[in-house]
Amino acid sequence: MILLVIDALYSYEETLAKNDEHGKQTLEEHSMDCSTLFDHIRPFKENLASSLCKRLQISKDELWRHVFLSVVLHDIGKATEVFQNYVRGATKEKVSHAFVSFFFADEVLRQNFSSGILLLPDPLAVACHHSELHTEKFSGRYELDEDPCVLEPVVRQFLNVFVRRVYEERFRDSLKLTATIPKTYSQIYDRYKLYQTRISREGRLTAEYFRLKYAFTKSVIHYCDWYASGRSEYIPYKPLDLHAKTLRYLVSKTHLKQPLSDLQQALSSIVGNTLVTAPTGTGKTEASLLWASKNFESRKLLYLLPTMTTCNRIRARLKDISGDEVGLAHGSSDFVLWREENDTSWDFRKSLFSRAFIYGSTVATLDQFLLASLNWGKWYLKLMNSSNSCIVIDEVHAYDPFTVALTLEAVEKAVGLGARVLFMTATMPPQLRTKLKEYLSISDLNILIDKSHDDVGRVLLEFTNHGISECVNDVIQDAKAGKKVLVICNTVAKAKELYSSIIKRHELNQDEIMLLHSQFIARDRANKETVLEDLPKKGFVCIATQVVEVSLDIDFNSMHTEACPIEALVQRLGRINRKGSRPPEKAIVYSPSDSSANVYDPLVTESSMNILREEIKSDGLLKNSIIEPAIEKLCDEQDYLDQLDREIAQASTDIDNLLNSLKCFQLTISEMRAKGLTTRRQRYLTIEIIPKEFSQKVLNKEERFARAEYSVKVPFYKVYRLLDEEDGLTFADVRYDSDLGVIYPTGQIDDNII
Repeated sequence: MILLVIDALYSYEETLAKNDEHGKQTLEEHSMDCSTLFDHIRPFKENLASSLCKRLQISKDELWRHVFLSVVLHDIGKATEVFQNYVRGATKEKVSHAFVSFFFADEVLRQNFSSGILLLPDPLAVACHHSELHTEKFSGRYELDEDPCVLEPVVRQFLNVFVRRVYEERFRDSLKLTATIPKTYSQIYDRYKLYQTRISREGRLTAEYFRLKYAFTKSVIHYCDWYASGRSEYIPYKPLDLHAKTLRYLVSKTHLKQPLSDLQQALSSIVGNTLVTAPTGTGKTEASLLWASKNFESRKLLYLLPTMTTCNRIRARLKDISGDEVGLAHGSSDFVLWREENDTSWDFRKSLFSRAFIYGSTVATLDQFLLASLNWGKWYLKLMNSSNSCIVIDEVHAYDPFTVALTLEAVEKAVGLGARVLFMTATMPPQLRTKLKEYLSISDLNILIDKSHDDVGRVLLEFTNHGISECVNDVIQDAKAGKKVLVICNTVAKAKELYSSIIKRHELNQDEIMLLHSQFIARDRANKETVLEDLPKKGFVCIATQVVEVSLDIDFNSMHTEACPIEALVQRLGRINRKGSRPPEKAIVYSPSDSSANVYDPLVTESSMNILREEIKSDGLLKNSIIEPAIEKLCDEQDYLDQLDREIAQASTDIDNLLNSLKCFQLTISEMRAKGLTTRRQRYLTIEIIPKEFSQKVLNKEERFARAEYSVKVPFYKVYRLLDEEDGLTFADVRYDSDLGVIYPTGQIDDNII
């Protein structure tokens, strides 16, 4: 067998860092691009760096020196014969250049900087700039006596000429650069293992130091490396002219020269952390953008929502307003982003930048933000970018006390590093407002309560002791009369049952009725949401679950809904007569089905209905002024504040213990499962599957994002005996119907939530 071997010795000018669609680029050229991007990114990170150094009690000048050296040294490990052969396509043998770069980063940083901390975490950021740092990193693979074949003349010239020059240009200081050249992989691994051992032994006092400094350094390396690899010197770090763009959008939408509502005018002038309570349909989304534009400075925009559906809708609106690329991060965001390309060439960086909160604006589920607090995923980038953002948390009332507690814990840390936060809600009990201000230690928290709509009554509420199945005749009659009717059930089972009952009557055409819940494959779910965005002018019926409760800008003429807790009911009612521009329209509340107990505490639902009956007058008109007192009374009855206090204390303890244990190490999926970590209380585990009937279509697709259009989340207990894996995908032997969604084998009780 004859091997093609390129000359083992490469000159400095021949040593490549890149050889891709953009062409060849030498190690020095790529490192120079990274150093130029460092100069661009540093001003955006100054506020964050100041907050970080104050919190960790370290020198900001020294922090930037450490980070800059990490940036320019992160690819020095490419100066080996093995990598140079690989980058030229002469061999498929690939050794982690980051592993070799770690050794030189450690050499330079240890020689030049002393610290009270035993070790600097920066070299670990270099070691893992293409991967995640976990406790077993590099084990087994590099415990060898093989020679890494470092190109010694190249390394010494790179250090003594290039690194010395670019460092002195920025910091007006000299460096010690007498680096040892490793002769075996074991020599590098032994030093790496020393880092791992010492950091693992460090106590609580230094846990935050390792975690935050590692995250800061690695985030800057990523910015510089990723944009340099794309041959770009421009980073759209924050939204530009968002205030003016929002105003233009509102003018075009309302055709008024002064389109701002009282709420929007108030938020456009507020600087600092803010809590706003305002009814649905009052333009809170645009108001939040006006607040953010007043608070940007060097900050990004991070918009957090409860569900994937609401994220997709708000992102689309934000793109319309800003005209910029807007990131999207949730469980199915890769599919949404891929679908936008219309099957043209797919740039994976769009997904990568979205999931790392790199774009100037990003819309994400709250879970994406909370998981960064648990060292999960691209946590270091999410943590640093969210801590340098204007964070809008919409529909904060939509979460249970457990998730609210996690949110407060994560927000408190982000605000401590310089973030600004805007909480928005249609309904918030005064008890929660008090707790937010108390726990976040924000003495100057701006609280804005929009009472301008207190006397507005958009809905006539009617209660009945019948089950929601009794609504069929009224629903069909209203639809035939040209009304848009929304029916909301508490479970998928009941929604399917009701939909089938109406279909069997053959009185409505297929395009006049829709079923919407969480158990449709991504493709069908997206198509259904598109229909809801532009409802036909004729009569139409949508039978849905809670998936329509929040952030959807839909407007129906009447509603039939199962009873549920007050806050959920208020959100549902926000989907009819949304702007209050029509006379009050009817909403009928039915007794909850037995399976509703799998979703809502029956006692809370019963108390909610009793309180509303007492508060609403005989005419049934639900005014906005009634809602807050009703929620306050319910919270008192259910001891909400005591429960929240317990959850906050537990969340704080759990997160501190986890991070003190992990420090800068990545949380693995096995550790997450072992510790039972989650961001929301769930009555059951869910799993993402592809119905088996789509297996051939999916397996024939090369692009993995295209496969995602056939995926759907279902309760694990329903399918655990029906699962099969192939090519890294999980299939389930269930039927599927584009009108009904997932259909489970006969005999299973369909009692899932939404």
